[in-house]
Amino acid sequence: MKKIVLVAAGILMGGMLLFAAGGRQASGQADGLTVLKMWGNNIQATWNRETAKTSDLYDGSVKSRVWDQFVADLAKNGIKPELTLVMSDQMPTAFQTLLASGRINDYDWIAPIAVDERTRLSLVEQGRLAPLNQAIERYSDGRAKDFYLNNPQTAYLAKLDTLEDGNFYWLTHNGRSWLKDPSVPWGTAMLGLIRQDWLDQLGLPMPKTPDEFYNALVAFRQRDVNGNGLRDEIALVPEEGFGLGIPQWFGLGDSIVSALDGKAVSPWYQSGVKDFFTYMNSLYRAGLIQLTQESGENAANRVGYLTSYSAEFWEEPNINLPAGAAKAYYNPVVIQALPDIPARVHHQGYGYGVYWGSSMHAVPAGSKNLEKTVRLIDYLVSDDFFVLTNRGIKGYNHDENPDGTFTFYHGTEGIDQYVLGYQISGIFRGWNCLFPNYDRTDRAAEYAQLQDQAKQYGYTVEFRKDFYDGFNSNRWPFVMGSEAVLTFPTAKEVERSAAISPDLNTYSNELIASLIMGEKSLANWDGYIADLKRLGLDELIGIFQARMDRLKN
Repeated sequence: MKKIVLVAAGILMGGMLLFAAGGRQASGQADGLTVLKMWGNNIQATWNRETAKTSDLYDGSVKSRVWDQFVADLAKNGIKPELTLVMSDQMPTAFQTLLASGRINDYDWIAPIAVDERTRLSLVEQGRLAPLNQAIERYSDGRAKDFYLNNPQTAYLAKLDTLEDGNFYWLTHNGRSWLKDPSVPWGTAMLGLIRQDWLDQLGLPMPKTPDEFYNALVAFRQRDVNGNGLRDEIALVPEEGFGLGIPQWFGLGDSIVSALDGKAVSPWYQSGVKDFFTYMNSLYRAGLIQLTQESGENAANRVGYLTSYSAEFWEEPNINLPAGAAKAYYNPVVIQALPDIPARVHHQGYGYGVYWGSSMHAVPAGSKNLEKTVRLIDYLVSDDFFVLTNRGIKGYNHDENPDGTFTFYHGTEGIDQYVLGYQISGIFRGWNCLFPNYDRTDRAAEYAQLQDQAKQYGYTVEFRKDFYDGFNSNRWPFVMGSEAVLTFPTAKEVERSAAISPDLNTYSNELIASLIMGEKSLANWDGYIADLKRLGLDELIGIFQARMDRLKN
């Protein structure tokens, strides 16, 4: 078998207007199995110029051993799926039509996209969704009951979506990361990456202080490290919010309200914020950073620093290098900028879709097969589904090595290269697919695949080893994605957040850019804070804190 390199680039979302299998039994029993009618997105994946949709696997027009195993697993649980699939850009309209027609009760499982918080709460008020905790309590074979109701390490996932009435009515796509071992960090690290090959070319060490970082960017330019005869090397920093990288060197959160150490805080109130703006202004005045990215800049070999995932491997292969140049290599850079404030690393601990109008997996109140639908949920939280959708079939997609690492393969059917995979959304995992897929922080597999990718591209070093050693040993405190630690908002919280956030976020983002560029002065700081308070910053912090407190209780 041949090793496969799996990366996130190349996945395209889409699908057909509507797909439902013709001639399939509409409900009840089939082949001794209970037919579950499921409604959701027809994911389209493209990889190495090959394309397939969920419907292609479902109707058998594209063969996949992984899909066949999935269907076999469902059969072991007494289930035969009947799918109605809608293309992504038609989902909002199609779901509204489904609701208006009353045909939502024709299905046992729905996974619509673009369902905002108000709509979800309205569906609950109208009695159109089944309370899943009650169904799981009554019908689970033990797997879902343990996962959502009993196990402290995972029951909080349901608590995040539990409403004021004490029930939860949906499962959220890709869930939030959960751990078998609490000592292992959640989710994926997101932070700043610097061109290690450029540092090596100039004989510079990895920066350990803000001044060393500044000097490295200066050296990139003055010594024309990309060799094109121009001083055009740049560092890209996010233009909105407090970014994913340099702000965390100063101990800051990454958005207008962030979750730090169990509290809702705003970077605007943190002690390192003025030092951050002073430093960023120095980078900007020297022409070393750019707040917006133009198409093709990284491919043109101009970018010496950017922000991304710690396990990314889609930037380097696209960089056009001069003849004889060392391979492009981005390496995470974490710096403690202030002696009394530890540097932080952002952890995207909640997977891909949390609340933001996406990925509601629910059971209509009119489902005729509630018991078997709960058996589906039992399977979705099982080790069988986790291994299948994260690693594939043992001996075909992967093997586990004696040292606990993994080797990944693909067989003769190319479709299975991207049905599964590391950071690939694909058919089962990722944005708005049919089922939630809980990230168990399979760090050994993630790191093994990263090294496989590095070897495939000819790197001789152990790729990003220093960072992963620190990441796995909790070297840095974390900035958590707030949605990972917030319960679902109440109707009042939805209303107030919607009223506050637009103007507050606009003012905050504009102020951040103006302070970095020197268009506004830190001398007027008290006035800026007064404006933020007037626009509702303190109230928004209070809303976030209340949602965090409910999760703790």
